[in-house]
Amino acid sequence: MSKINITIYILFIWTLNSCRISYLSDDAKERIPLHSIIAIAPPKLNVSGYPLMKDEKLLDLYYRESFNFQKSLLFELNEKRFEGKLNIKIQDPDQTNLILEEFLPFKVHLIEPEDLCKILQVDAVIISEYTVVKPTSVASSIVSASILGQPTTTNFIEVDLNIHDQKSSYSCWSYKNRAAGNFFTPLPLLLSGLLNDVSREIPYARKKIKW
Repeated sequence: MSKINITIYILFIWTLNSCRISYLSDDAKERIPLHSIIAIAPPKLNVSGYPLMKDEKLLDLYYRESFNFQKSLLFELNEKRFEGKLNIKIQDPDQTNLILEEFLPFKVHLIEPEDLCKILQVDAVIISEYTVVKPTSVASSIVSASILGQPTTTNFIEVDLNIHDQKSSYSCWSYKNRAAGNFFTPLPLLLSGLLNDVSREIPYARKKIKW
């Protein structure tokens, strides 16, 4: 490998691990065609690397981070919609969160998915959970790279996403995946890569519709 390639590798490489799990329920072919509008519920976040903060600041940060994840998924799905590759309407997260305001940020995760669909007046809802590991210091990353001879994994995002509707207590589609990178790989890039993959695998994608 040339010096140029090594430099590019250290500075820009990020790994979307080949551990994607995408699963359709046995009755998905009957349920999914009935969906015309869906909502993206505020995701549950497990984030490491945050400094200790007072409760109010932590809650505010959690809410804003959760909303950013909602909007990021909406962006990726809308990109496919505008390209004609996705056949579904999506409720705007601003409207979703306004309806769920009394339950935010944590009580919303206690609502049964079927009830969430009724409250939001949608056919289905995307329930998601993200585990995020924030980067170590740049100095630590450089030292580790020097000792090990390769960039260390300091950024990590794992997503567990499910589509639920009112027809059953179990999801009709489940998706799990993870992305990892080094200090020079911004978390938004990892997240964008994951959610772009979601937008290609989601059963509303036209290439995925076989019924």
